[in-house]
Amino acid sequence: WDSKTNKFTKPVNIGYPINTPDDNKTISFSKSGRYAYMHDARDGGFGDLDVYKVTFLDFPAPYATYIGHVYNKDSVDMEEARLKNIAAAEANVVKIEKEIESLNTKNNSLQRSISDIESDTSAVAIAKKIQFQRTLAVSEEVLLSLTNTRLPEAQAAIVEASKLLNVRIELINQNTNKVLYQYEPSKISGEFAIIAPPGNYKMVIKSDVFSSIQKNFIIPDREPLKDPYAFNVYVK
Repeated sequence: WDSKTNKFTKPVNIGYPINTPDDNKTISFSKSGRYAYMHDARDGGFGDLDVYKVTFLDFPAPYATYIGHVYNKDSVDMEEARLKNIAAAEANVVKIEKEIESLNTKNNSLQRSISDIESDTSAVAIAKKIQFQRTLAVSEEVLLSLTNTRLPEAQAAIVEASKLLNVRIELINQNTNKVLYQYEPSKISGEFAIIAPPGNYKMVIKSDVFSSIQKNFIIPDREPLKDPYAFNVYVK
């Protein structure tokens, strides 16, 4: 159609693959130019006119974008889970410190009771002294375990729980096993973005706070959506 003369010009055959021997109609191109869709009446179709997708290999395949988060197995944000673990570890330390304080008070009381009857040689006093000493020995053993083992372990648990998320996501070629792309989620939020061309990948998620995870990750050869695709990772 010539807009200057308001007339159709002579049709020109622009050749294969746009023009074919089949009854091709109403071709529509994608934004990237790599794909087109058209009506065609040809053998092997499902109806009189079917919609076919055309891929022009001379155009590079558009990259796809995936946005996601790293979540724990309960679908909780990793930072939320981290803060929850810190709070639980801190509460455990406070509990153990109160137990230590209570045992120190108890042991001091037992030692005073033993001291008060130290000079009493009566049978009753001697029996009470033996009972106090036995109770004190057991209490001191528990106190020693709390002070030297349980409290340091609980304090170390706070340090461990406080570690920021350290994750690396790798996309690996299925055939060569070569790492093609690497991504690092946010250490606080766990949010990440994957931008890669179509392909069949092996995805490996590595971290120092959970075991490595491997899964197949396929990016189809298609026109990307206006908004990124959603893809979340769940870890134990």
